[in-house]
Amino acid sequence: MILSPKIDSIGAPPASEQLLGKASEVIVGSGMKYKISDALTILVTRPALETFRAFNATCTHAGCIVTGVREKQIVCGCHGARFDTDSGEPQSGPARSALGKITIEVRGEDLYALI
Repeated sequence: MILSPKIDSIGAPPASEQLLGKASEVIVGSGMKYKISDALTILVTRPALETFRAFNATCTHAGCIVTGVREKQIVCGCHGARFDTDSGEPQSGPARSALGKITIEVRGEDLYALI
């Protein structure tokens, strides 16, 4: 299966790239977390068949790692903040800032984060 997803970008050239896994592991309407280091966990969402988004999984309210995607929203279990799976913008709860965007690419069947 060849995917040609929309690529999210943050504008600056990446310092490195990280293979996350297979694109097929992220089901449409869901998300998957990837722990890169003690300081960085990435949440990849798939709001549409050919659309992947990646965010820093650290909630902008109190620094907890978000739980994942539920009911088409990114959910933080610490204080109930909810974020949009496409933009990372807060939708409800105490968070007032968007999750940090991370550039993601699909190469063949693999997902890469450019960090």
